[in-house]
Amino acid sequence: MTDAIDHYTLYGAPASLYSGKARSYLRAQGIGFVEAGPGSDRYLNEIVPTVGRWIIPCMETPDGTIIQDGADIIDHFERGPGQSLRRYTAYPTSPLLLAVAHVFELFGGEGLLRPAMHYRWNFDDENLAFLTSEFALFAPPNLSAEEAEQVFLHSSGRMRKAAAAFGVTPESQPLIETAFHEWLDLFEAHLVDHPYLLGNRPTIGDYGLIAAMWAHLYRDPAPTMVVKQRAPRVGRWVERMTTTEPYRHEYDGDDDDLIAGDVLPATLIAMLRYVSEEYLPEISAHVAVANEWLAEHPEREFITRRYLRFASLHRPALDRLADGDAAPDDEEDEHLPEDVDKHYYRVSDVQKAFHDFILHQGLLQLLQHRLLSSLLCQVHILHPRNIFPPSQHIVRSLLYL
Repeated sequence: MTDAIDHYTLYGAPASLYSGKARSYLRAQGIGFVEAGPGSDRYLNEIVPTVGRWIIPCMETPDGTIIQDGADIIDHFERGPGQSLRRYTAYPTSPLLLAVAHVFELFGGEGLLRPAMHYRWNFDDENLAFLTSEFALFAPPNLSAEEAEQVFLHSSGRMRKAAAAFGVTPESQPLIETAFHEWLDLFEAHLVDHPYLLGNRPTIGDYGLIAAMWAHLYRDPAPTMVVKQRAPRVGRWVERMTTTEPYRHEYDGDDDDLIAGDVLPATLIAMLRYVSEEYLPEISAHVAVANEWLAEHPEREFITRRYLRFASLHRPALDRLADGDAAPDDEEDEHLPEDVDKHYYRVSDVQKAFHDFILHQGLLQLLQHRLLSSLLCQVHILHPRNIFPPSQHIVRSLLYL
């Protein structure tokens, strides 16, 4: 904990994908905050030593508490001490809508990475000058032009390698663009009648989608023209997701109601089918790799030290794992955080509602994915910011589906 401040501070950057998720939530909820860059003195001298590494987004609360990871920042206001500051919850109370929202949170945070990286790093003629300026915001201020260029060359080199690791290759690029165009067409059709994914207010599904759709796929010069020309309603959804004031224009009414919790519109079902076709094979492979790794590393001491790099959390993690061994096998809420309302967030209710709906929608396999060991899930709940792989989005969504 650092010295107290009198406001929330979000440490992020406009070009940062995951900063966009937290920023969008704060704006949509009307929560006052100041955004500072990761090159600021306070971030480098206070935040990094506390968190243990350079990473964004981070948020500093008025009492000096530091929160790292967009999901945890959101949950500070959803389930933590900041609840009184939000306008409405990001988590639907309908089990079916909650499950659907988590699917799109997962897809937005992971499934859109490939088009995000493709459109950012394979269009230098359109993007390079913009990105050079944007990436200077990651560094300390007052850099010379030469120093800013070196920052960009170093960072962009790493990101281009990451893009290739994500599967963005010359051979895959046409397929990535075709798939992204289809995604835009489906989302565009859905937004004809609905300002947000699940109705008249954003949910955790929207906040998951905005991460890639804002930072990479709308702000960067090359893809923004694709979005605006092919799917202008999607562009207006992006703009709604980045404002504090109501931004309805083409939609009647001013209520914040979500769609019915038992019947999904055909346009949303089409989007779910797209996710199953485009992303299910990828997450299946991801979970298979995670299971393989867990099978080869059964030592609890090793795993907790790998995922919990802060010594103060190591012993509590082992104690919690020991408690988990003693819990009944049929305790359905054993992996939920203690501060979660069990009636509001019962795993069995969400699973049943989603299972009943998607039995014939092509997503059933998603419900069948489980990590071989509950160890990873328990470690994640204790200290989610250090879980990789698999990512927080995957573990979190698999827990609730």
